[in-house]
Amino acid sequence: MDINYLLFVVLLIMFLAGYLKKFLLTFASMLLHEMGHVAAAVLLGKKVSAVKLLPVGLSACMQENTCSRWENIIIYSGGPSVNILLSMSAYIMNAYGLFDSDAGHFFMLLNIYLALFNMIPLLPLDGGKILREVMALRLGLLLANSYVVKASAVLSLLLALLGAIQMFNSPHNFSLFVIGLYIFFYLDSEKEEVALMNIKHIIYRRSRILKKGVYGARDLVVVKSMHLGDALKSMDFDRFHFIHILDDDLKLIKVITEQELIDAMLKYNADMTFEELIRAGSLDS
Repeated sequence: MDINYLLFVVLLIMFLAGYLKKFLLTFASMLLHEMGHVAAAVLLGKKVSAVKLLPVGLSACMQENTCSRWENIIIYSGGPSVNILLSMSAYIMNAYGLFDSDAGHFFMLLNIYLALFNMIPLLPLDGGKILREVMALRLGLLLANSYVVKASAVLSLLLALLGAIQMFNSPHNFSLFVIGLYIFFYLDSEKEEVALMNIKHIIYRRSRILKKGVYGARDLVVVKSMHLGDALKSMDFDRFHFIHILDDDLKLIKVITEQELIDAMLKYNADMTFEELIRAGSLDS
């Protein structure tokens, strides 16, 4: 486990400011939230490659490329589920006098807030990731991500607007405004990350197909002037693709598999068009 030394600086600042107890309760809640994700992944047999302890909790690198849609949904649900359990535990302990009353009340409300906030359906929160996975079951990852990113952009701007109103009434409370803006600017990197992850899964999918023996398929229709790389970007990692190449009159020229497409990109380049590929004779049997 790697420890970010900024954590000790934050601890010192909180101690000097008189907020050490609340910070420790908040840190513990966020830490256990992230451990809920890790525990869910481990229970599903996934590997955790690296763990970092940060001032905002835990950061873990997990083996996501082997997860199915439902496994991802379970992993994303692990964090909020832990917060709900912590809130219920704090309520029970508080009721029986086993927890400091003020600390117990704060801990209970904090975990309710963390659970509800993280289940808001916008990226990069758990709720947005779960929504994307559910939609991807029918639409595929790229299209589902596109819809969720657009919805997240609208919701993040709404959060920022509510935060601005909050700042007008309470100048020292600007958390919602900062969160809204952070999410809005984060979404650009999310689009690129998902696209790269999708392409990576497609390229290294051969072993999964051979292992399972049965795999879902999807048809793509492309015009002959389209570039090979652009077609690859339209694929989804949990389907095997058949590419139907059409001429300018929308008549079928040829049908190829995604593996033939990948092989052609490796042999030539991603900027090659399907028409040029056919003329090169590489697809002739």
